[in-house]
Amino acid sequence: MSELILLESVSARNEKLAKLTQDASLDHLNKAKSLVMSVWQGSGIATTEQMADYYEVSVETIKTVLHRNREELESDGLKVLKGKALKDVRFIMNLTSDKIPSLTTWTPRSALRLGMLLRDSEIAKQVRTLLLDLSELAPSQPALPQTFSEALRLLADQVDANQKLIAANQSLEIEVQTLEPKADRYDLILATDGWMTGEEICKQLAIPKFSNRKLYDILRQEKVLFKRPDGTNCPYAEWVNEGLAKLRDGQCFDGRMRFSPAFSWKGLDRILDLLRKHQVIPKDKQYRFNFDSDKIVAMKRA
Repeated sequence: MSELILLESVSARNEKLAKLTQDASLDHLNKAKSLVMSVWQGSGIATTEQMADYYEVSVETIKTVLHRNREELESDGLKVLKGKALKDVRFIMNLTSDKIPSLTTWTPRSALRLGMLLRDSEIAKQVRTLLLDLSELAPSQPALPQTFSEALRLLADQVDANQKLIAANQSLEIEVQTLEPKADRYDLILATDGWMTGEEICKQLAIPKFSNRKLYDILRQEKVLFKRPDGTNCPYAEWVNEGLAKLRDGQCFDGRMRFSPAFSWKGLDRILDLLRKHQVIPKDKQYRFNFDSDKIVAMKRA
């Protein structure tokens, strides 16, 4: 495709813009020359005067091209603003004159199309050259089969490729299933560092409908925790002094510090005894942490 075709053919211009978003169009324009647009309703906009300055032509030249190709340019987002929209844009673009009855605004795509319509602008020529270079870098389409035997061979190759892809996906799924528990367990070890919060304990016990809120209710009943006026659950001094619990700090998503109780392995054994007392877990089972599993392992008492 030549530069002349872009100047003469609507379909050629449409083809060039078909896969370009507004953002991609602005990036393309900036490769030829820097263009700063104001943002309105999520898209960049510029005035006719800015277009004339960018392409280094007169405002009248821009208006002439617009008059001849308005339908094309409007398909890419060019608008004539009036009323409230004009008032909003005038404020955004810091336009001092309040006497203009309307304002033509250009989007990046319409500005890029303008570059395919201006004949005597050096910047427009650079824009067209960049568009043509972009086409040359695009991957070529595979050739279509010309005979029935070629079509059969192409179909057979596609079937073979699909079967290999299915086999590879199945192998990958098996590998993921194997590695996922190990990854979860590794995350747990890194996160706990020998101490576990109530949330982590409940997650590993995996008891249906037993949340850390219920766990903390039991621990407050058993004088393991007490609630401060700010709502923080704090361990009693006895548990802290024996190395069974501590108050751990952390940062919430909103940037504020949050404190929560954390328990050592020794403290976890005491908590499990309390859960047996409250019939949360069976009395004939003993629990311990096993790093060869991603959950607490239940073992029959000897």
